[in-house]
Amino acid sequence: MVGADNEGAFARARELGHDLDGGHWMVGTQYRDQPADGALAHAVELVAGSLWLGQLTGRRSGMVLLVARRPTDCAADEDPPWRELYSDVSLRLVRSAVEIGVGGACEAPVEVPRSWFQALRAMTIRQAARTPGGVRVYDELGLNRFLPEGTRQREAEL
Repeated sequence: MVGADNEGAFARARELGHDLDGGHWMVGTQYRDQPADGALAHAVELVAGSLWLGQLTGRRSGMVLLVARRPTDCAADEDPPWRELYSDVSLRLVRSAVEIGVGGACEAPVEVPRSWFQALRAMTIRQAARTPGGVRVYDELGLNRFLPEGTRQREAEL
């Protein structure tokens, strides 16, 4: 969808059985200490499907990407179940900690690059946490959204 016009992206998504109408989020998932593998990709796809987030997934830069849609039972002012996605994916894996970064909502395919950049930013902040594993949502980062990468928590508090 990156570099694509909206009409072409909608058509390609329909061919894959995915409806791009409505809000979508770019979600990145990876292990804390190693690149994503088939087990992680399979777990993300299964859990996303069971949560009605969609199953449009891929791999890039050692991560599993998910183009997540708003579940039908999720109100417009309610966030999708990101923490449930994290806990259910983690339960399916016996390996190291899983980390998830979620970008802001996209209303059109041309907004996907922005959401993906935000998901990567959220992931970077998640990885800097002392405790392994978890989920970070870009829209919940507050001041951290604006700090340069590499800013440590202590520096942010000063």
